[in-house]
Amino acid sequence: MSTHTYSCRKVVGGVAEGSALVADTRISFWGGFDPASGDIVEVGSPFEGLNIAGKVLVFRSTKGSSGTSLMLRLAKMAGNAPLAFINVELDELSTLACVALGLPLVTDLDVDPFDAIQTGDIVRVDADRATIEVQSDRELAPRRAAPAPTSERTTIDLTPVQQEMLDGARGESRAEHLRLLVEWGEAVGAERLIEVDNVLPGGLFVPNRTLGDLPFELIEGYINYTKGCLIDDVEVTATAHASFMELERLEQFQPDLRQVPAQRELLDLGRKAGVSMTWTCAPYLVGNVPLSGQICSWTESHAVVFVNSFLSARTTRNGNESAAAAMATGFVPEFGVLRTDERHANFVIEVETELTSDADWGCLGYFAGKAGGLRIPAFTGLGPTRIESARQLCAALATSGGAPMLHIAGVTPEAPTLDAALQGHEPDETLIFGAAELADVYDTLTTATEDEVDLVYFGCPHATLQEVVELAKELRGKKVREGVTLLISMSYAIEAQARRLGYAGEIEGAGGRVMVDSCPSNALWRESTRMATPAVKTGSYAPNLLRCEVVLRPMAECVRIAQTGRWRDSGENPAR
Repeated sequence: MSTHTYSCRKVVGGVAEGSALVADTRISFWGGFDPASGDIVEVGSPFEGLNIAGKVLVFRSTKGSSGTSLMLRLAKMAGNAPLAFINVELDELSTLACVALGLPLVTDLDVDPFDAIQTGDIVRVDADRATIEVQSDRELAPRRAAPAPTSERTTIDLTPVQQEMLDGARGESRAEHLRLLVEWGEAVGAERLIEVDNVLPGGLFVPNRTLGDLPFELIEGYINYTKGCLIDDVEVTATAHASFMELERLEQFQPDLRQVPAQRELLDLGRKAGVSMTWTCAPYLVGNVPLSGQICSWTESHAVVFVNSFLSARTTRNGNESAAAAMATGFVPEFGVLRTDERHANFVIEVETELTSDADWGCLGYFAGKAGGLRIPAFTGLGPTRIESARQLCAALATSGGAPMLHIAGVTPEAPTLDAALQGHEPDETLIFGAAELADVYDTLTTATEDEVDLVYFGCPHATLQEVVELAKELRGKKVREGVTLLISMSYAIEAQARRLGYAGEIEGAGGRVMVDSCPSNALWRESTRMATPAVKTGSYAPNLLRCEVVLRPMAECVRIAQTGRWRDSGENPAR
């Protein structure tokens, strides 16, 4: 056994040593990781079934949900956090998690880390000295020129107002929040903090089932952390991300009843702080609609893509720590798509097939995210679309990849032409999305091995009023089959409108159910063996989070499945 030393670039400082877990893959820590056990649960991941607790994790980047830092914080409370990250592509969520939790993070090795490190090797990460040491019986990996960094660590120059806040003039809580923003910003190459107007914080809720059967004092530890995020008066527009608990129908969705009083207390704490506790992943449906150029700090992966792309507002991908800090201080580090020159498309997708349903648009987004990773796509061959289709496109892009925005040539505000979307850059590549690619996504996400379906789910992202209307109309004169649950999730505000207008009553009269504030994936409502859904995001995460098989189909076909309880009777792959 010999020790090989390689150079790297420090992103977040610190030293750690442990056994390595290695795979050239992207990880969604919300949806693909169980913090209560430390296991990677994403079906089909090279890490599936492996435990990351106490490991040096070597992987390409994060993908998907904004919940990376939240899940890793819960894992740390449970004693299941990794020791350090070695990333090939640097992204803001990986960096934020390491800053918030004190994990060393390095990148830009002078070797290919997937050649130099194998699972089981003992690796010492010394981010402060910019070295890693690998104990291995293999030969020294071939050196290479370190890749050109996409960002260098910087030193942020604070304004007098910011410096006073950092020194504690507005309280220690705000000072701690600002310290986090400064460290995160310097790690990702920001040169200054800028004022933020609009915040969508995540994590302002109890963990409900996410921590499993761990001792309640650990659960209370996270609840107390959450309460601490609401002790400062908020001077920006702030609405809360979807919760992990449905408060309105406790008997239906079986939450951890010990946590209900704290969930109700958070409603009151939010009110006092000036945070609208709307508990929705789609705040733009309930009054929080940022305008063009407005600086935001939003969690929720699909909402980040949506407001950047279709509203031309500006937000990077945030976790709950950075959004809570922005909410308390009124500042964010300026990097990534907050800068005009970072908002250009990196690659092009030519769409050569007709998209006839919202689910089809989701399939396109899934294809783009999987192909692009962290890169921003520009689509050609598409015309104007409705908000329901646009949301599915954004949600799916942010599930299989990690891009913060997209462009549609001739449609989205910053892409009157393809050249404008590219800002004069040559695209990395041009891909074709045709009928075969569309059918392949339906096939990939349809994992059902048997015909019977016991759950039909709508409302990911939280349903628009129009989606509620369309579902109610589809159900007229029909009944949900006994033994099948038809469920739609939405915000409290949309439910109030749907109930006043009679649509919620129509859905329930046909045998359906309504869920507000949360969704089955957030609440870990595991009451299904096989689910049908038109939502690509749910279709991707359900096998991991809900441990059920999936049938991906458009809304009308899902309603027919709800009637019969069988999915093959509703027709074959709609794209074939």
